[in-house]
Amino acid sequence: MCGTYIAFDSATRAGLLLQARKGDRESLAKLILPYGPALYLGALRLTRNPAEAEDVRQEAFLKAISRLEQFNGSQDETRDDLHAWVSRIAANASIDVIRKRRDGKVLSLEEPNGPGEETLGSNVAAPEKNPEERFARREMRQHLADAIKQLAPELRQVCLLRDVLQYSTQETAERVGISAMAVRLRLFRAHRRLRERLSVALQPKKERQAHASVAQIRAPEAGRKREPRIPLGAFAECACGD
Repeated sequence: MCGTYIAFDSATRAGLLLQARKGDRESLAKLILPYGPALYLGALRLTRNPAEAEDVRQEAFLKAISRLEQFNGSQDETRDDLHAWVSRIAANASIDVIRKRRDGKVLSLEEPNGPGEETLGSNVAAPEKNPEERFARREMRQHLADAIKQLAPELRQVCLLRDVLQYSTQETAERVGISAMAVRLRLFRAHRRLRERLSVALQPKKERQAHASVAQIRAPEAGRKREPRIPLGAFAECACGD
């Protein structure tokens, strides 16, 4: 999440992190409290609610304190991986807040992040003009939030930074530690996965029920020996692979 914060030199940061891992709360506070303004602004951009943004910031701090043993920084001492880690915690907390709100917006589905770039919703939905369309778009946003949570970690990270937090491609590359081309490739894969999941989630209920009925009819009868079969659902899972 964007924002300015105190940048410790690598030796100071490493020393504070070492003490924090040993249980020194003061050292941990020196490391993460400067991230507060950036975390709040990022959460506010997502939730569009000052009170909820403050709740997200506090939750991110609490989770960072309680889960510090889960943090694994890179060997590159010039990078502040702790900042990126706490930012991911805050981003996930923001999405959880949005999921609990029926009218929450995960991200803009109409406006691209940059010139010539597509958005997740560019081919999914049009602006609502009546209550039915508003309800449909709320439902689609809920499905989108769920789909983002199900992405592989490396894809979800890029998706959150580019689509949700609206970092540029270069900023995302610097934070993740990969090339700009790798960011574009991961974002392409993330968008493809999300569209696949959304196409299934938004499938008409009757059509889903019909597929389920066919699967039940084809299931082996009880007590009857047959050649082992691969469940139909396995094909759907394989289709999502690379």
